[in-house]
Amino acid sequence: MDTLHNFQLWYRNQCDGSWEHQYGASINTLDNPGWVVMVDLMGTDLQAVQMDPIIDEKTDDDWLHCKIDNGKFVGNGGSLNLEAILQIFLGLTSK
Repeated sequence: MDTLHNFQLWYRNQCDGSWEHQYGASINTLDNPGWVVMVDLMGTDLQAVQMDPIIDEKTDDDWLHCKIDNGKFVGNGGSLNLEAILQIFLGLTSK
């Protein structure tokens, strides 16, 4: 639960009365099945952060694709990989 709590804290800390009206974060499902996490980095301390794309395809159910694209963190993964996606995102906050 620390991962979800830390993600919530990061989001709350970005909400300054302005950022949340133009930017944000979303967690949605994919039809294969899986997850997609998108987080706007513009207007945050992470807007200039770099990361090498991550592609980790263990099985049809256990896979991750994470990258930064057009000022957004985009993480996709298998149906049991939501926490791993959030952990990769949170790893950017310590760079």
